[in-house]
Amino acid sequence: MSTSKLIVGQERADGRSGRGDVAAAFKVLGAFGVLFIIASSVDILLALVPANLSTTDARFAALGATAGALPLTAVGVLGFEIAALGLGSRTATRVAAVITLLMTVLIVVGMALFVMSHGATRAAAPNDLADLVTATYRRGLAGYLFFGTAFAIGCWIAFKSSRRQDS
Repeated sequence: MSTSKLIVGQERADGRSGRGDVAAAFKVLGAFGVLFIIASSVDILLALVPANLSTTDARFAALGATAGALPLTAVGVLGFEIAALGLGSRTATRVAAVITLLMTVLIVVGMALFVMSHGATRAAAPNDLADLVTATYRRGLAGYLFFGTAFAIGCWIAFKSSRRQDS
Protein backbone atom coordinates (compact mmCIF):
# COMPACT_ATOMS: atom_id res chain seq x y z
CA MET A 1 0.00 0.00 0.00
CA SER A 2 1.60 3.21 -1.12
CA THR A 3 0.78 6.61 0.29
CA SER A 4 1.85 9.87 -1.24
CA LYS A 5 3.68 12.33 0.96
CA LEU A 6 4.05 16.01 0.29
CA ILE A 7 7.14 17.71 1.59
CA VAL A 8 7.00 21.50 1.52
CA GLY A 9 8.71 22.75 -1.61
CA GLN A 10 8.94 19.30 -3.20
CA GLU A 11 7.86 19.01 -6.81
CA ARG A 12 4.73 16.94 -7.30
CA ALA A 13 4.04 14.55 -10.16
CA ASP A 14 2.08 17.24 -12.02
CA GLY A 15 5.04 19.65 -11.86
CA ARG A 16 3.55 22.03 -9.28
CA SER A 17 5.16 22.65 -5.92
CA GLY A 18 3.23 22.28 -2.67
CA ARG A 19 3.97 25.84 -1.53
CA GLY A 20 0.66 27.22 -2.80
CA ASP A 21 -1.25 24.52 -0.94
CA VAL A 22 0.60 25.34 2.28
CA ALA A 23 -0.02 29.08 1.88
CA ALA A 24 -3.72 28.44 1.28
CA ALA A 25 -3.87 26.27 4.39
CA PHE A 26 -2.25 29.03 6.47
CA LYS A 27 -4.76 31.55 5.09
CA VAL A 28 -7.67 29.27 6.04
CA LEU A 29 -6.16 28.78 9.51
CA GLY A 30 -5.82 32.55 9.90
CA ALA A 31 -9.43 33.09 8.80
CA PHE A 32 -10.67 30.53 11.33
CA GLY A 33 -8.51 32.20 13.97
CA VAL A 34 -10.16 35.55 13.28
CA LEU A 35 -13.62 33.94 13.41
CA PHE A 36 -12.81 32.33 16.78
CA ILE A 37 -11.54 35.67 18.10
CA ILE A 38 -14.77 37.38 17.03
CA ALA A 39 -16.96 34.61 18.50
CA SER A 40 -15.16 34.64 21.84
CA SER A 41 -15.20 38.46 21.95
CA VAL A 42 -18.99 38.41 21.52
CA ASP A 43 -19.19 35.79 24.29
CA ILE A 44 -17.10 37.94 26.62
CA LEU A 45 -19.08 41.10 25.79
CA LEU A 46 -22.38 39.30 26.45
CA ALA A 47 -21.06 38.28 29.87
CA LEU A 48 -19.88 41.80 30.76
CA VAL A 49 -22.32 44.23 29.15
CA PRO A 50 -25.65 43.47 30.86
CA ALA A 51 -24.02 42.91 34.25
CA ASN A 52 -24.07 45.63 36.90
CA LEU A 53 -20.33 45.49 37.57
CA SER A 54 -20.57 47.87 40.51
CA THR A 55 -21.71 45.03 42.80
CA THR A 56 -19.18 42.41 43.82
CA ASP A 57 -21.58 39.52 43.18
CA ALA A 58 -22.27 40.59 39.60
CA ARG A 59 -18.59 41.34 38.98
CA PHE A 60 -17.61 37.90 40.30
CA ALA A 61 -20.20 36.15 38.12
CA ALA A 62 -19.31 38.14 34.98
CA LEU A 63 -15.57 37.61 35.39
CA GLY A 64 -16.11 33.93 36.10
CA ALA A 65 -18.09 33.69 32.85
CA THR A 66 -15.34 35.44 30.89
CA ALA A 67 -12.83 32.88 32.14
CA GLY A 68 -14.96 30.29 30.35
CA ALA A 69 -14.46 32.10 27.02
CA LEU A 70 -10.66 32.12 27.26
CA PRO A 71 -10.10 28.69 25.60
CA LEU A 72 -11.92 29.78 22.42
CA THR A 73 -10.02 33.07 22.43
CA ALA A 74 -6.73 31.22 22.85
CA VAL A 75 -7.50 28.89 19.93
CA GLY A 76 -8.38 31.87 17.73
CA VAL A 77 -5.32 33.92 18.62
CA LEU A 78 -3.05 30.89 18.33
CA GLY A 79 -4.48 30.02 14.91
CA PHE A 80 -4.04 33.60 13.69
CA GLU A 81 -0.50 33.76 15.07
CA ILE A 82 0.54 30.45 13.50
CA ALA A 83 -0.91 31.58 10.17
CA ALA A 84 0.94 34.90 10.35
CA LEU A 85 4.21 33.18 11.17
CA GLY A 86 3.68 30.52 8.50
CA LEU A 87 2.95 33.08 5.81
CA GLY A 88 5.91 35.21 6.89
CA SER A 89 3.74 38.31 7.13
CA ARG A 90 5.44 40.86 9.36
CA THR A 91 2.29 42.98 9.65
CA ALA A 92 0.05 40.05 10.59
CA THR A 93 2.66 38.82 13.08
CA ARG A 94 2.73 42.24 14.72
CA VAL A 95 -1.07 42.33 14.85
CA ALA A 96 -0.98 38.90 16.54
CA ALA A 97 1.62 40.22 18.99
CA VAL A 98 -0.53 43.24 19.86
CA ILE A 99 -3.63 41.06 20.29
CA THR A 100 -1.77 38.67 22.61
CA LEU A 101 -0.31 41.59 24.58
CA LEU A 102 -3.78 43.12 24.94
CA MET A 103 -5.24 39.78 26.03
CA THR A 104 -2.45 39.31 28.58
CA VAL A 105 -3.13 42.72 30.12
CA LEU A 106 -6.90 42.13 30.15
CA ILE A 107 -6.42 38.73 31.79
CA VAL A 108 -4.21 40.20 34.52
CA VAL A 109 -6.76 42.96 35.21
CA GLY A 110 -9.67 40.50 35.09
CA MET A 111 -7.88 38.09 37.42
CA ALA A 112 -7.17 40.87 39.92
CA LEU A 113 -10.82 41.99 39.93
CA PHE A 114 -11.96 38.37 40.18
CA VAL A 115 -9.73 37.72 43.20
CA MET A 116 -10.81 40.95 44.91
CA SER A 117 -14.52 40.16 44.50
CA HIS A 118 -14.30 36.55 45.76
CA GLY A 119 -14.27 37.28 49.50
CA ALA A 120 -17.32 39.52 49.51
CA THR A 121 -19.22 37.19 47.18
CA ARG A 122 -18.49 34.18 49.38
CA ALA A 123 -19.48 36.07 52.52
CA ALA A 124 -22.76 37.21 50.94
CA ALA A 125 -23.63 33.75 49.57
CA PRO A 126 -26.02 31.50 51.49
CA ASN A 127 -24.33 28.58 53.22
CA ASP A 128 -25.52 26.06 50.65
CA LEU A 129 -23.94 28.10 47.82
CA ALA A 130 -20.62 28.93 49.48
CA ASP A 131 -18.97 25.78 48.14
CA LEU A 132 -20.21 26.61 44.63
CA VAL A 133 -18.70 30.09 44.90
CA THR A 134 -15.38 28.56 45.98
CA ALA A 135 -15.46 26.01 43.12
CA THR A 136 -16.22 28.79 40.63
CA TYR A 137 -13.36 30.82 42.09
CA ARG A 138 -10.86 27.96 41.77
CA ARG A 139 -11.93 27.15 38.21
CA GLY A 140 -11.86 30.80 37.13
CA LEU A 141 -8.52 31.47 38.78
CA ALA A 142 -6.98 28.38 37.17
CA GLY A 143 -8.28 29.54 33.77
CA TYR A 144 -6.93 33.05 34.25
CA LEU A 145 -3.51 31.77 35.34
CA PHE A 146 -3.20 29.17 32.57
CA PHE A 147 -4.40 31.35 29.72
CA GLY A 148 -2.62 34.45 31.04
CA THR A 149 0.62 32.48 30.88
CA ALA A 150 -0.25 31.12 27.43
CA PHE A 151 -1.00 34.59 26.05
CA ALA A 152 2.20 36.01 27.59
CA ILE A 153 4.25 33.27 25.89
CA GLY A 154 2.40 33.84 22.61
CA CYS A 155 3.07 37.56 22.87
CA TRP A 156 6.77 36.96 23.44
CA ILE A 157 6.99 34.57 20.46
CA ALA A 158 5.12 36.95 18.14
CA PHE A 159 7.18 40.02 19.09
CA LYS A 160 10.41 38.04 18.83
CA SER A 161 9.41 36.65 15.41
CA SER A 162 8.30 40.02 14.05
CA ARG A 163 11.69 41.50 14.98
CA ARG A 164 13.45 38.59 13.31
CA GLN A 165 11.47 39.26 10.11
CA ASP A 166 12.77 42.85 10.06
CA SER A 167 16.37 41.77 9.63
